[in-house]
Amino acid sequence: MIDALFDVAENRGYRIVWHRGGPKGTWLPHRTTISLRIGMDDVETPCSRAHELGHAHYNDPPGARGRRTRGYDLCGSNVTEHIKGLCFLT
Repeated sequence: MIDALFDVAENRGYRIVWHRGGPKGTWLPHRTTISLRIGMDDVETPCSRAHELGHAHYNDPPGARGRRTRGYDLCGSNVTEHIKGLCFLT
């Protein structure tokens, strides 16, 4: 499942990098990069990755918030059970 999310990101041309401390994840549109925090557990990591893929998919500006981003949280929270059915990933 975790590999599938890496594949989705790579197939869409997004790079995945890792950072220490700070937010669980960050979408950096100017670099087409998703940065994920080192040290998250096996649930937080794919959920954060799915959430950031939502930002990437819609090319949100850094720090985007609002109704659509709450949907990314819902998608991310379902990732461990429904990887094939995640919002825009199918």
